Amino acid sequence: MTPLITGADIVPGLADLLVDYWKLARGAVKAAGQLQEAESKRLLSQTKYAVRQLNGFADRCGFRIVEFEGLVFEPGIAASADNEDDFENETALIVTRTIEPAIICDMRVVRPGRVIVAQNNY
Repeated sequence: MTPLITGADIVPGLADLLVDYWKLARGAVKAAGQLQEAESKRLLSQTKYAVRQLNGFADRCGFRIVEFEGLVFEPGIAASADNEDDFENETALIVTRTIEPAIICDMRVVRPGRVIVAQNNY
């Protein structure tokens, strides 16, 4: 049987998997807020464990998962803003939410992140 993923496809494929798993964990945390307290605690505990496993796996494979909340949105950040066109070019922006994290491997961006920004009033 021929493998579906070849050597050249492994890094982007793993990056996609890391992002999808990260988004699933983020959704589980949000869903926990809709549950009764005991169920919520259990789901949050399982999600924390899963995220630790995800980060450990990423680290062992040489990947880094980067979130951007609270960072200044400026040239060189490894993410694009879904709502950047809502602001003038000179407006100082800050990241308010990471939609998808960036995946970094060997000091290069394998998959850029996606964020939501707001005007930085500082």
